[in-house]
Amino acid sequence: MKSFILGLDLGQANDWSALVALERTELEDAPATARWRYDIRHCDRVRRVPYDKIAERVRMLAESLEESATLVVDKTGVGAPVVDILERFGIRAALVPVTITGGDAPIQHGREWSVPKRDLATTVAVCLQTGRLRIGLEVPHAMTLMKEMQAFRVHISAAGHDTYEAWREKDHDDLVLATALAVWYGERGLGTWEPGTLSAGGGSRSQWGDVPANQFDGRLIL
Repeated sequence: MKSFILGLDLGQANDWSALVALERTELEDAPATARWRYDIRHCDRVRRVPYDKIAERVRMLAESLEESATLVVDKTGVGAPVVDILERFGIRAALVPVTITGGDAPIQHGREWSVPKRDLATTVAVCLQTGRLRIGLEVPHAMTLMKEMQAFRVHISAAGHDTYEAWREKDHDDLVLATALAVWYGERGLGTWEPGTLSAGGGSRSQWGDVPANQFDGRLIL
């Protein structure tokens, strides 16, 4: 079984915004903890672009897919008003707003989630280390994403506290955060929602169906 999950990281005025599309495939005879594989089929990033233009890009991407998708969007900071814009555009995807926190556990509020940074980071780490997160070199911005993955680190200190390099603070991390949002949602087994609030119907076959997804060696250090 396959499904698509889109991750959208929204940057402020002078920051990058990033959109990533994952094709999620259920693996046969895999343990429950490693049930899904994620092939990155699309990467897009823009800067100094109005949010309505970003919403239009998301709409076009969702309509290009061969089936409906789930859109996981970073609602933290500038994300809240943009969620309203996305809804007005009638995007062919089920919308899942996520607020990134420093808490201890994910909390669901209706369709919305509050998710600790640690959960997003460690989910990406596990999927990379088990070979379940892959990207084709032909995908636009693939090299940029790989550099972001290699720059990102998670350190567990002796006191048990987490510190995050290159997460909203140092190096660019827009593509890796968009990827983390989508992968985190997929790993919870929730990435198969039927279109709801944003359903607009229509859509055509995916334009990336034949793009190979070769595993890359972006590693996260735990």
